[in-house]
Amino acid sequence: MVATGTSLEDTKLQVKRPFVGTIGELMNLTLSIPIGKTRVHHRIESKNSQTQFMGVQFSTFDLPPGDTLEISSDSNSFTYTGHGPSTRFSDHVHGKSVVIQYTPSHPRAKNARSRTYAGIVVSGILEGFPTSTGREDVCGIQPQWWPNVCNATKFPAAYKNSKSIARLTMDGIKYGTGFLLGCDGYFLTNNHNVNSHATAATLKLEFGAESATCRDPCNAVALGCPGSVVVTGATLVATDKTLDYSLLQLSRANQDLISFFGYVSLRKSPPKLHEPIYVVHHPDGFPKAFTDRLENGTETVVTSINVQNECGQDQIGYMADTRGGSSGSPVFGRSDHKVIALHHCGGCENVAHGVHNIVADLKTKWKHNLPRCFFHATSSQSQCSLPQPHVELVGYDSGSVSAASPKLCCELCKKQRNCNAFTWTENLDQRRNTRGGGTCWFKSQVGTLVRTTGGVSAVVLS
Repeated sequence: MVATGTSLEDTKLQVKRPFVGTIGELMNLTLSIPIGKTRVHHRIESKNSQTQFMGVQFSTFDLPPGDTLEISSDSNSFTYTGHGPSTRFSDHVHGKSVVIQYTPSHPRAKNARSRTYAGIVVSGILEGFPTSTGREDVCGIQPQWWPNVCNATKFPAAYKNSKSIARLTMDGIKYGTGFLLGCDGYFLTNNHNVNSHATAATLKLEFGAESATCRDPCNAVALGCPGSVVVTGATLVATDKTLDYSLLQLSRANQDLISFFGYVSLRKSPPKLHEPIYVVHHPDGFPKAFTDRLENGTETVVTSINVQNECGQDQIGYMADTRGGSSGSPVFGRSDHKVIALHHCGGCENVAHGVHNIVADLKTKWKHNLPRCFFHATSSQSQCSLPQPHVELVGYDSGSVSAASPKLCCELCKKQRNCNAFTWTENLDQRRNTRGGGTCWFKSQVGTLVRTTGGVSAVVLS
């Protein structure tokens, strides 16, 4: 059972609810692929010149063991088996065309003969071109946010917090933002992102959806820089339409998968007028971005503590650049790096609901039994930036040590006297042509970043 809430004042104020960003347009299509002995191949092209990526929606997905369905383009591909993707949407392939290819197993597996399989029914094709809806916009000519990874050395405390933030895909065609709260897989986002058990159950959460470098080309790609850990589904624990929040909880299995990213804490007291803030978000569903100043160089601050407009009432106001997809982002106080508000709507002046009001509502719903970790988050964040695969830091070597995996390098680096970054390389036995274990190469400075095969690199957060 989920704790819910709304208010009669919604009707009195005629509140206009904000909308989430949409991934594109879902085109109706019925395409049946029966189970058989021959390969089936379909190519579908978009006629929309704005299409940047495509996806496939399924109403039925039931394959016998050994059979596969591949969704591909000229750029990338994904293969599915069994009951297919739990979201009922394929992953997105880049380009203006998508290929759907069914391949049966030969010979048919013995356990596949024991029952009848329904095959595959495609019910829609997604033509992807991210668009913002609702009142979220930028203040100047150029959006003032930049790749989150740029903060790894400039603002290490802010970067540590940012790792808990995930890019969301709801119902296959909408996107937003949310973050890990406190402990035990709790996750906070907007009610207008997730407001039903059905949406929560098929929610796609991408952690680490950010670039390896400030100039990585994936920053310019719609839904680019795929998350390093992707989980599907959560339980809707509490929600409120007036305060536009939903509290979710990830399964125990998924909690283990995302433990690296850590949790953030809420501030108990209300935001202060004119206090500096920063926002970490996924504007337009793009890779994780950081906003802490406007185009004229002015830092982002709280401009009002009681905004009433078409988005709602008793809101926190601040000037910051956001877009559709930013909904559900945490607004951090720069002094203590705690979440002070939950972003949900706005134009140039954005509005968020203060977390002190959300906490009060949760206390009412849960009879004051809030987890202590909401205000003192579990200290499980790694002290290093996200390990970036296929990246090597050249120069400034200060030592090395053998390590079975790159996950061990962060703690080993911290124990060194002069280690501020590392590169892990896999060992290759030339005689046997086998791989096993590797080496942590410690760096006194970040040095030059180059693309390579097999290298994994990160920087230490001071």
